[in-house]
Amino acid sequence: MGTVVVRFALNQPIMRQFDSVLHTFVSVAGPHLGSTGSDSALVGFGQWALMKWKRIQSLAQLGLEDDTLLRLSENSDVLAKFQRIALVSSADDTYVPSYSARMELPANKSLPVVEQMQKNLVERVLSKVPKISKIEMAFEFASKRTAKARMDAFLGRAAHIHILDSVPLSLSMVLIFGEEWFG
Repeated sequence: MGTVVVRFALNQPIMRQFDSVLHTFVSVAGPHLGSTGSDSALVGFGQWALMKWKRIQSLAQLGLEDDTLLRLSENSDVLAKFQRIALVSSADDTYVPSYSARMELPANKSLPVVEQMQKNLVERVLSKVPKISKIEMAFEFASKRTAKARMDAFLGRAAHIHILDSVPLSLSMVLIFGEEWFG
């Protein structure tokens, strides 16, 4: 969700003073097209339950229950000011579908609002940025895991947490892609 917050923040008038220094936008497991389409019924139920019982507005927005992400896709021109955009995703991530993290259309589902957001992002951003990198990561989790790690795997959040919290993974990405992203 951090990448969506950053996109929103970059659109604020006070941030325009930094437009000239925008170089590389790295999005790691960012739900640019929402978080619908997860293959995990447990994740879907958990999001629904939190939205209904706790009234967590950001989950409703990611679930496309309002037009927040659609409006953001219509106002994402600031991303086109970057020289490079790197979109990192994982098929193992059941929280943020890969298509959403890579700003692509889902292969197996058709949602008009997702199609419109993706079209907006392609026309307003991806078609104007000189260098786009789309990276799909896969994870193999060790068989001996802590109870917390087993719970993360059961809930379907292991890959999402791993991609966001792993210092070795972050360092590896910088070492492998650093020249391409920041050179």
